[in-house]
Amino acid sequence: MLQTVSLRKLLLGLIFCMSCSLICWDAKAQAPNWDSVYADFLKMYQPVDTPAWLFPMCFKNNFGEWDTIYLGYDNNATSVLDTMLGEIKLIPLDASKFNAFLNTTSNEDSALKYEVNNFSNMFSIDFTEGILPLTMYWDNRQFYSDSLPFPDLDTLPRARGELFCSDGSPYFTNCSHSEIILTDLSFAGMLGPFVRMDSMYFDGNGIDDQPGTLLLYFVPFDDPTSGTDEPIQSSGFEIYPNPARDHLWIHSEPHIPFRYEIYNLLSEIVVHSAVAASGEIKIDLQGLHSGIYFVQINTEKGSLTSKIILL
Repeated sequence: MLQTVSLRKLLLGLIFCMSCSLICWDAKAQAPNWDSVYADFLKMYQPVDTPAWLFPMCFKNNFGEWDTIYLGYDNNATSVLDTMLGEIKLIPLDASKFNAFLNTTSNEDSALKYEVNNFSNMFSIDFTEGILPLTMYWDNRQFYSDSLPFPDLDTLPRARGELFCSDGSPYFTNCSHSEIILTDLSFAGMLGPFVRMDSMYFDGNGIDDQPGTLLLYFVPFDDPTSGTDEPIQSSGFEIYPNPARDHLWIHSEPHIPFRYEIYNLLSEIVVHSAVAASGEIKIDLQGLHSGIYFVQINTEKGSLTSKIILL
């Protein structure tokens, strides 16, 4: 009897271990094989040479279909927005199939490189036949690359990504207006719900949910302008909406006169106030490109700066 019980326990234990192994193996199998992803890049785009830095992003839609975007950096790029090395034409999109692509003037399949002076520009990612839920994967080892035009931080990554979701339900219902930090576990400043190490899951309300736009840009790992900004409302000012589209509102306490300036990522003033204002004012943004901007509010008591996203 004792032998029968022991044998039964042994068999149950083996079945349990095998089940756990299969579950763990299946979970790991969901992530891309990065060696294959890089090999696919060479096969698909056949570049004359590989860029100094290559950052693949893989997406999987609700039906288990995959697509990959490749962003490259090279300080020898011949223009602000350059096709891959060898200057080959990008591959046209088939809108009837699942595609993740960089939203450029041509909207062709995505393998692009950027020169050093424009590396921190925002990348706009859109989809055809996306269908939520959607999962995004990235190779966070690339944040450590010594090819990046950012300071060497020894054991820490040189860079991190900042991801913003398109406004509006039911697109990405688990996103907020705060940026999602793409990094790895070495990031000690924010390990809360808006930090993702190697993947991001976007939920949805049903199979008919087509994902909205993702906005992504890269910054140095210790960039002081990144992360969650201190709410500017606490100082008597409110800036909204954020993200913005065609206009921006600044609301102040009536007794606080102020001037404002809006800067791009190159610290260039793109909009500014001609005279001091108070109360609530509307700022026209229609002449600006999509991306990250900084609003600086100047008062007699000092200045405040807030980061905004223009869609």
